[in-house]
Amino acid sequence: MEADRALKRAETLLGPDREKQDPARLPAKLREILAPAEENLGKLLAEFPDFSGHPDVTPKVERLEAARKELEALEGAASASKGAETAARAAREAESGEWLKKLRPFVASKSRMDDAPYLDPEKEMISYAGFDISAEELARRHRIHGEAAAALEEYRSAGVKEPLELLAETAKEIERRLGEFSASLEGLGRIALDEAKSQLERGMAFTAENLPKAERGEDFNILSRDVLLGIRNSLDQAAVFLPGDDPGLAGARSDYARLEKDGALLREKRVEKIRMLPEKFGGPEGEAIRQAVIAAIGAEHPGADILRMNIVSPAWKEEWRFQEGADRVLRLTATRQVTVQAAVKKSDGVFLLTLGAYSPKNPDWTWGPVKGYVMFSDKMLEENVNE
Repeated sequence: MEADRALKRAETLLGPDREKQDPARLPAKLREILAPAEENLGKLLAEFPDFSGHPDVTPKVERLEAARKELEALEGAASASKGAETAARAAREAESGEWLKKLRPFVASKSRMDDAPYLDPEKEMISYAGFDISAEELARRHRIHGEAAAALEEYRSAGVKEPLELLAETAKEIERRLGEFSASLEGLGRIALDEAKSQLERGMAFTAENLPKAERGEDFNILSRDVLLGIRNSLDQAAVFLPGDDPGLAGARSDYARLEKDGALLREKRVEKIRMLPEKFGGPEGEAIRQAVIAAIGAEHPGADILRMNIVSPAWKEEWRFQEGADRVLRLTATRQVTVQAAVKKSDGVFLLTLGAYSPKNPDWTWGPVKGYVMFSDKMLEENVNE
């Protein structure tokens, strides 16, 4: 009777109740239910072998055999499923492992023991950007963030469907740091733009006071080229870090153009007050700077005679620029620049040229050759050249 009850339970489990069962647990449950039938029928046939052909026993043995075959099939399917699951897990871990080798070094932490294999100081994303760090360090951080962004884009394009938790966490952290660094860079641009706007306000107040005096024939002051140069440098610095369509930057550039025009009017009305600034540069590159300026003047004003030249900056000033490399990747690089004044004589008079002489930093962090370019040109009296 007990064997019959066990077989009925097994048949119900495999029949009407089958859809209600957890496929992963079904084989074990069936084996447990069949255990009494296995034991009772096994004991009966062991003690009375002749009963194997008895009409009451034979159907039970056949039902037990059918249940055994079903159990064998279920266990085989479960084993295959487990094997496939194990293989899938191994493939998933291998795929995530390869991506972790590429991505985790950007955000690996010294405080996490499991991050030890991924630590690489040359790839650590430090997302702070400020004017209190060197141009070289800022350029290094920009390079690392650029590499991280490219690696993250490659990872997303690969379409990893089931990343390990650490890999998903890594991708989110890289994205967070990229956003933080981008905001820091824009913050640098805002600082430079605010400085330019402050200088513009002072410059425009100056011209608003002196232009009416000049029109009335009263004594007035001229706007120094140093003021315009300072504003221009601040705007150029802001442009490095701000979006190209930033409305604040566009407005400041428009104000600068107006201030430059007003400053030129004042200078035209007081040519006799135009003087050269004194020589201030004491570095070893003086001759290279002068040769670069001579070449720039020759290109911009062919045939002009150079009457006098002064390097009016006391030292190089380093600035940041974005530069596209041969691989078409935009990288932050450093340049250094000084301001030079040159009095030149042309067929239409004597002019005071204000020039920039700059030197870009090479990939190996040595300085490249010096180049010059003309920024401003003002008329001046020849007798004032050497004053």
